[in-house]
Amino acid sequence: MKRSMFSRTVAIGMVLLSLTFSVRGVVGQAPGPDQRNIPSAVTGIQAAVASRISYQGMLKESGAPVTGSRNMGFRLHRNSTCTSKVGSDIIKNGVPVVDGLFTVTLDVPQSSFNGQALWLQVLVTGVSLGCHEITATPYALSLRPGAVISDTLAGPLLMLVNDPYAVGVRSLVSNGTPEDIHPGGWLWDAAGEFAGANGVIGAASDYAASGFGVVGLAQGTNGAGVRGNARATSGTTYGGYFDTLSTSGRGVRGQATAGSGVTYGGYFDVTSTSGTGVVGDATATSGTTYGGFFTSSSTGGTGVYGRATATSGVTYGGHFVSSSTSGQGVYGVATAASGVTHGGYFESSSTSGSGVRGQSSASSGTTFGVYGYQNSNNGGAAGCFVADNNGATSNVAGVYGRVDGDGAALLPVYGVAGHAYYDGVGVGAWTYGGRIFEGRDGDYPGGSLRFYMERNGAAYADLGWNTFVTAADGSEKVLYGAQNTEVWVEDFGAGQLAEGLATVKIATDFAVTVNLNADYHVFLTPLGDCALYVAEKTATAFTVGAIGGKACSIAFDYRIVAKQAGMESYRMTEIVLPPAPDKAEPAPQEP
Repeated sequence: MKRSMFSRTVAIGMVLLSLTFSVRGVVGQAPGPDQRNIPSAVTGIQAAVASRISYQGMLKESGAPVTGSRNMGFRLHRNSTCTSKVGSDIIKNGVPVVDGLFTVTLDVPQSSFNGQALWLQVLVTGVSLGCHEITATPYALSLRPGAVISDTLAGPLLMLVNDPYAVGVRSLVSNGTPEDIHPGGWLWDAAGEFAGANGVIGAASDYAASGFGVVGLAQGTNGAGVRGNARATSGTTYGGYFDTLSTSGRGVRGQATAGSGVTYGGYFDVTSTSGTGVVGDATATSGTTYGGFFTSSSTGGTGVYGRATATSGVTYGGHFVSSSTSGQGVYGVATAASGVTHGGYFESSSTSGSGVRGQSSASSGTTFGVYGYQNSNNGGAAGCFVADNNGATSNVAGVYGRVDGDGAALLPVYGVAGHAYYDGVGVGAWTYGGRIFEGRDGDYPGGSLRFYMERNGAAYADLGWNTFVTAADGSEKVLYGAQNTEVWVEDFGAGQLAEGLATVKIATDFAVTVNLNADYHVFLTPLGDCALYVAEKTATAFTVGAIGGKACSIAFDYRIVAKQAGMESYRMTEIVLPPAPDKAEPAPQEP
């Protein structure tokens, strides 16, 4: 038979019996009428469904059904004219045909069945028999792009179960790629993976007054309910950004309910040198608002833990801003009644960073960059700052206060101010081994030492001791202190000479502060016409006599000077100061 005659007289009838394809390990099944309320059981998959389609047709030659074998070819196309080929030809040689009927199984590329329309071209011994549209079975339509699956089941509408080390579902939109999800192989074993302009958007409808846009639960002892990570190494990035427009809402609320362990109401991390681990912003201009509100009930927990891990740049463990006149940039509460708890714990590893930075940007009113409140009757502090200086090679400070005024202010400004409102002490200083206080002239941490007080109470001042008094006319006068080369203590008194002699007992309160067993000095001022001298000195008294044995009976004044007890050997002791560190003043930073 000639090929041209064959092409004109052969007819074929085709029936597409089924279209079956799968992603490895994923099975979808619509419930039957008797299955809707029966919980489904998930068992291990022994073998995945292959990427194949079954095709059946009838082959006739010159109107008669064919019996025998034929070589056949199959092509997939994107259009009805079969001119836009998809993939390679599928060749089936020696296909058995009985009474015109034949059945073949075609191995098709799974990626071609992505929801696009496809046509199948059939060739017998190289002759095309036309194009035929591939149609899906009715329930398979629910899996096409844009399909909506709707039901009133009490259980899940769709359940996906996969290998413990593989993803449950992956969704890529807006040029999203798996590399966006796993940069550097980070964070595998996820039940769901999403990549795109917005990875995940969760919204709670307004009919649910206490609903949650996103709920994250972690059952592991070291897990995190929600973890936000900004992977970009530059730019203004946010590990988590939360916003509320309610006048009594919270931009973000993190709560760690475990009764023990190292827990975090919120834990946020950013690797950018100019990024922020967390930004909390309360935009309402009135009401009691919180940029961030964090609570931990654990005796060893933390209401909020902010950490900036970058080793350079101006970084913040936490940076919080509130624009409200009665708001708080950050409000942290540790409600546990015992244990080492922190309303807020902030840490920065950067050489120029800040564990916590408080900024009050209002240009008027009584504002506080950082406000601490303490209400315990058993000790404590409204603010506690610790500088761990073990092995320090330069000056460190538990508290550093600075005023950046230009000197034009009409009122005094203070780097550090202490205020005792009723009783108490405005500023208290304690030391275990170092000096109690140092005053320097210059820029921190350098400058020239002007005043200091040792832990034994000895105080030293450069250029002498001066005081000032308010005179009767209202003017203020400087009183200059005397300078000594040794540690002398002096006292004044008066006596009365009788028949040329007088014995003066040294005052007890003076005697206990000095060493009267060492040499001391007595200076006399007679209040009459009689010359006087010191006839004898003991540790308890001294005797005054009239020169020439006169029997004078006059009054006199005296001044007694003795070495301070315990400091008899001190004489112009040389002070050896450590070298002043280089000025390392950080420039003021704008938020």
